[in-house]
Amino acid sequence: MRRGRGIRYVRMLIAAVPVLVAGTGCYEYRSAEISGVRAGETVHLVLNQSGSAALAPAIGPSATSLDGRVLRDDSGELLLAVTQIDRSVGPEEFLRNESVAVPTRNAESITVRRLDRPRTLLAAGAVFAGVFLAHVATEQAAVVSLKGGPPSGTK
Repeated sequence: MRRGRGIRYVRMLIAAVPVLVAGTGCYEYRSAEISGVRAGETVHLVLNQSGSAALAPAIGPSATSLDGRVLRDDSGELLLAVTQIDRSVGPEEFLRNESVAVPTRNAESITVRRLDRPRTLLAAGAVFAGVFLAHVATEQAAVVSLKGGPPSGTK
């Protein structure tokens, strides 16, 4: 293999790692204060009993928690683009970013999704190592031969 070709592969691999990290990052949910939640964050909000009853006309009965992205964070209310509703009775419901206004007094607890850097770096390292090992394995003459044609002497 020519040296220039190998350097090109390494550069492409290095350029691909940030894309892989962004697309396959490991996330975790961490507890947060409701007042500390900001617009754009992805959250899991657990409703209290009065919250479940108060939101029943908007989201249906027996809701226990909501998953979604914060659209607006006012002092007394969160506007969520809801993607999932968990219920105490019946199956969970999946939505497509339906806007739901949740008064903060109706939230028992809230967790915010954050990138888990150590696990993401380990995953990216594993992907990088796997791609590198696959590249090395395909360059071995005994594993894959790119020189063509059937062996001589066969008819």
